[in-house]
Amino acid sequence: PPSPPPPSPPPSPSPPPTSPGVTHVPVVRVTASLDTTIEAFDSAAQANYKASLATAAGVAAADISLAITGGSITVTATIQTASATAAQTVRTAIAGAVSASATTSTFMGFTTTATPALPTISTLVVQASPPPPA
Repeated sequence: PPSPPPPSPPPSPSPPPTSPGVTHVPVVRVTASLDTTIEAFDSAAQANYKASLATAAGVAAADISLAITGGSITVTATIQTASATAAQTVRTAIAGAVSASATTSTFMGFTTTATPALPTISTLVVQASPPPPA
């Protein structure tokens, strides 16, 4: 049987106070190398990937953004969460899916070229848009 995922690292310390209009959003990032091409990983495939990841993480697909790069593509998903506690819950859920992918060579319904990296927790800094000129 596959071994359990390694223990989770402690949550990141709280960020320092920020300027007005700046928000710190806890995020979970998971990167997978998929056995497909950028052309084949079209908007429908991306929507399917996000839906599968959202189901596994227990979040809405709208909370997930994808960064996609070349060849046998690498997809980095960034999952926004409401709190550091929620980020830890999402990380644990995705770590289970990563562990399962080691034996199946699939992740979120796509064939992988390598076992995805364990998800990490970080903070996304979001700057509010300035008001339009009067």
